[in-house]
Amino acid sequence: MKTCKYLIVGAGLGGHQAAAGIRKLDKQGEILLVGQEPHRPYNRPPLTKEYMQGKKPLEKAFCEGADFYAANGIELLAGRSVSRLDAAGSLARLDDGLEVRFQKCIYATGGRPVQMDIPGTGHPGVFYFRTMDDAVAVSAAADSAAGVAVVGGGFIGMELASSLTQRGRQVHVIDSGPYVWRRFADRQLSEYVMNCCAARGVKFHTGQRAGEVRLSGGKAVGLTTSAGEQIDADLVIIAAGIVPNVELARQAGLACENGVLVNDRMQSSNAGIYAVGDVANYPDPLFHKRRRVEHWGQADYTGDLAGRNAAGADEPYNLLSYVWSDIFELHLEFAGMELDYDRLLVRGQMQENRFALLHLKQDRLTAYYSVNLPKADYRAMGKLIEKQVDLSSRQAELANPAFALEELTAAPAGR
Repeated sequence: MKTCKYLIVGAGLGGHQAAAGIRKLDKQGEILLVGQEPHRPYNRPPLTKEYMQGKKPLEKAFCEGADFYAANGIELLAGRSVSRLDAAGSLARLDDGLEVRFQKCIYATGGRPVQMDIPGTGHPGVFYFRTMDDAVAVSAAADSAAGVAVVGGGFIGMELASSLTQRGRQVHVIDSGPYVWRRFADRQLSEYVMNCCAARGVKFHTGQRAGEVRLSGGKAVGLTTSAGEQIDADLVIIAAGIVPNVELARQAGLACENGVLVNDRMQSSNAGIYAVGDVANYPDPLFHKRRRVEHWGQADYTGDLAGRNAAGADEPYNLLSYVWSDIFELHLEFAGMELDYDRLLVRGQMQENRFALLHLKQDRLTAYYSVNLPKADYRAMGKLIEKQVDLSSRQAELANPAFALEELTAAPAGR
């Protein structure tokens, strides 16, 4: 039997931030950080971008140096997992049978790739993309790949398409929707991004599914789509989203619905257990609805918040959720409630690759989609969303890139 004050289940960014957050307030309490992967916590965004492009070594992806955890009194068990969680008894069992009694638990299990029913998967040349080990394997396969098929046109798929194209590979993106990003972006932005990528050599196959991986000698040589298109690809990457890892939480009796349900302190239905990152379904205080956000910023913020709250703070969730991406020379920043608007404004010129799409509802800004704009612009847009400023008489200025948006943020908050 092992005892600790804080048990953190999952050693991704959310788990790492939870441990660091605890240490801000509790310098002595025992922290046990259990991670299924054989690595110390790392950031995922570089895996599809700088690392995949060959611009940064893998070492740069880690959250901290190898000595950080011991130096801060954090016991890291990498390559281990929690097989059973007894919420009522504050007891966990690890995969090797070790039992751990805890006072507080932070559930940071993240998600796993959506498994697709595609004949031919499981053979050399076909990869699911999620982990650091996946990135290493895909990067090595890309060295000799003649053609690449990316199944899924979400952030991960589009970032991989950009990075591998920049490595000189012919990349095909297969997406079942009429355009990429349909779950969180409008068609105008999606088609703009697709056109930019197509101009750099990416080929899109939308409105169709991956049908079958073609094999030769037991290895991938191509992909057939549901529309019968034949794509030559000796590297097939499946990046079709993730499923939150709630099984352990559900078995423990925690309330789950599209993730683990938490309150504004990140506490689950058991007040001693917190959930963070991709797996947490939280009440958004600005838009008054429950959300589950899969992005670095969410894991970073909620991990720290839950860690500090577990250590004695009593702070509510207070973040305008955001995402960012880098695709070729486009730096994209998004925030707000996607696809909830009754008017769309364009700030700047899309053809100049420097603009924002502004979503408004009842003359309040609900979301922005920024491309290559300065930080001051999207920070000001974020404040306009948070304050719900009445913009009914200011829309000409909103659309004018020469107008400083900071001037609008001084207006009184709306309803």
